Parts: sequence; C-alpha cells; structure tokens
Amino acid sequence: MKVSKFNHYYNCDGEIFIYNARTTALANIEKEKFEALSKFTSDNSTKLDNDFIKDLEFGGFILPKDVDELDILKEEVFRSRMNTDSFGLTIAPTLACNFKCPYCYEREVTDCSLMTEEVQEKIIEFIEAKIPTINHLSISWYGGEPLLKKEIIENLSEKIIKLCEENNVSYHAGITTNGYFLDKDTLEMLHKNKVNSIQVPLDGMKDNHDETRFISKDRGSFDKIIENLLSVKDLYQDEKENYPRINIRVNITRKNHKDIYDLVDLFKEKGLNEYVGMYIAKIDDPLDTNYEYTLTNEEFIKLQNDFSKIIPKDKDEDVFWKYYPDRITASCCCDSISAFVVDPKGRLYKCWEEIGHEEYSLGDLINGRKKYYPKNYYKYLLDTSITNEKCSKCSILPVCMGGRCPYRIANNTALSCKEMEDTFNYWMNNSFKSLNKKDIRKISI
Repeated sequence: MKVSKFNHYYNCDGEIFIYNARTTALANIEKEKFEALSKFTSDNSTKLDNDFIKDLEFGGFILPKDVDELDILKEEVFRSRMNTDSFGLTIAPTLACNFKCPYCYEREVTDCSLMTEEVQEKIIEFIEAKIPTINHLSISWYGGEPLLKKEIIENLSEKIIKLCEENNVSYHAGITTNGYFLDKDTLEMLHKNKVNSIQVPLDGMKDNHDETRFISKDRGSFDKIIENLLSVKDLYQDEKENYPRINIRVNITRKNHKDIYDLVDLFKEKGLNEYVGMYIAKIDDPLDTNYEYTLTNEEFIKLQNDFSKIIPKDKDEDVFWKYYPDRITASCCCDSISAFVVDPKGRLYKCWEEIGHEEYSLGDLINGRKKYYPKNYYKYLLDTSITNEKCSKCSILPVCMGGRCPYRIANNTALSCKEMEDTFNYWMNNSFKSLNKKDIRKISI
C-alpha cells in the first residue's frame, strides 16, 4: 500500500483530520493512528492495523502500490465528460438586451434577431431525438435578456416539459436575467413552467450599479430590480408552493466591493433576505494587471470571509457543504459531450461566452452540424490538466483541474496556481469553521 498524493492533513482544535482531494473524503483520526500513518508514510515497511488500513483505503487515503491515481482521474474525467445519461441545453431566445452594460462580452454581437418558430421547432426535434436515451434534461434560459421574449420561454417550456413527462425524464430549468422584467406575473409564469432557479446580477448599491447596468445613461435599473423583488414577497409566504430560488450575484470590483455591507443591510431592512439568496462573485480582467479595476485574489478571499459573517443564513442551509471542496470532472457545457448552447438562429456552441460568434459555432439545427468542428470543441472536451507536468504533481489537482473553467483554460486566462491554492485553503478553513473549529492549522506528515 501507499499514501495518496492528494491527502491534506489538518490540526483543528487539537483534533486531526485528513481530507483527500480525489475522493473528497474527510476523516477525523486519533493521534496515535495519525502517528502510525506518519511512520508508514516515511517508511513503507511500517505495519498498520488491518481495520485502520480498511478505513484508510475506503476513503482513498491509501491505495495499492501499483495503482496510478492519475489514471483513475483520467478515467473518471472522461467517463463524466462522455456521459449521455443527461442532456443540457442553454437556450437564448434573443441576443437583444434592454441594458447597455459597458463590460458585457456580448456587446460586440450586433445580431439582435429573435428566435423564429422554425428554430423553436428544431429545438424540440433536437430534444425528441435525445430523450429516449436520457434520464435527465436541464434547460438554462439565457440571452441577451431572455425575458424580452417570455412567449418563447412559455412555448418551448410547455412542449419540453410534456416530452419529459411522456418519457419519464426528470427536468430542471434555470434562468439568468437582468431582473428588470422579473415582476410578479413573470415569476408566476416561470414557476408554472418549472423554472427552479433564477440568477439576477447586481453591481453593488444603487450608484455603482446604475453606473454599469443601465437602460440609458440617465436611467438606471437598481430601483426597478429591488421593486420587482419586493413585489413577489407574498408568493414566497405560501408554503404550499415551491417558487423558484432567486439568487443575487453581486459582481465585485475594486470600486464597489464595500457596497456588500450596505446591500446586506438593505436586504435585511426590506425583508428580502427571507426569500432571496445572495453571493459575491469576483470580476476578473486579464488585462488589468495592476488591479486598478479588479481585486486581487487575496483581497477577494478576505472579502468572502467578511461576507460569510454578515450574510443571513437560510434556515435549511447546510453551511458545511456550501464551502466543502468538490471534485471537478465535467465542469460545464464546454467539456460535456451532452450539452450545447443554442442561439436565436439555431446555431450551436459549447460555451455561452462564444454565443453570437459564428466562427465558434458547431453548425446549426436547421442546416445541420459542420463536418469539422472548430478546434475549441476538441480542446474543451479532450484536453486535461492531468497530463500537464506541473498539474500532475499538485495535491489539489482533482478540485482545480488547471483552473476550473475550460473556456478560460483554453484562452490562457484561468486563475493562477497560487490563486487556486488560496481559494482551496479558503474552502477548507470555512468548512472547518462551520463545524465550530477555531484553531485550524494545516500540518505535514
């Protein structure tokens, strides 16, 4: 037997814990057994108790000498990426948007065409061809601003849900919206059409938000979004109904990062925290090398720690699993063979950051797919950091996989090794803190 290269050891308030990044197992072991494991690590001829060996092997903390953990990772990654049990579509009914956000990566996409009935029919045919072989279907509504075309969401949802019911396929849907049209009637429409989750971005408090997310330079959107969120409050007081989860994504920059404290206070004051979740997301810009606009990773992690202390917790929220580092096999639509992005013209892509850029298209649902796909398709699906010499030696490889986002990895804009290591340490520390551990120290063996 040998010790896993992905083990991490912690002393928390005098107790010893082992975490394994490949299996994500976490074990609390007695000091005597930890000392025995330490001796076994330095001298493989040291004998361990048979029951202890079984427990360690069960968690993946030790394994047979002739087993290559990198081979295990490769098999698990490609099995996940090639899984056809589930099917996912990100659907953009339109690339048009009522906002004019200056930083939007779609701002150069001038095609604001709407999805035709022909394209909608082709989407249904696309799903019909897949549904006999799958057990789960996931739909993400995207744009542009998808709620500009609510009728398309309703039309497609009704047909897709019917197909799932007829074929005993489980169904999940979510939507990313700027929130401007998310009034009570719209929320009820989304609920009726089984949209389970809603993401709405805010760029801080009113002044900062309205500076970047606006209808026009003299017409912001903050007040309207808050008004919409307040208008649906009574729906969430009906415990018989399970309305969609609304999550506010606060986009963090150097200019607005202090707004989170006032934003949390505002949500508490208006009672929004009772039914609306909130999380913060770091805005990255590879060109901002001096961090004039963006925060450094260290600054953002500190902000996350502060935020975790002030944000109200859901009564049913399991804080431990919120932070606990999880494995990455297939990250998203990019590196899954059974997921695509569909634009209003029926063109297929692998990433929603490529939507509207025809050079990245795999073809379309009307004229058929291309005979030869763009290089990015194969890069997302087949490249893996497991074969990278530096990554292959890293103890957090299974929860990092070279930077987590296939699009950024392919475009050399992924988080650095130090940033990912700092993020991993943040996850682990907060996981232990959620277990009421205070003195948390990483130790060597």
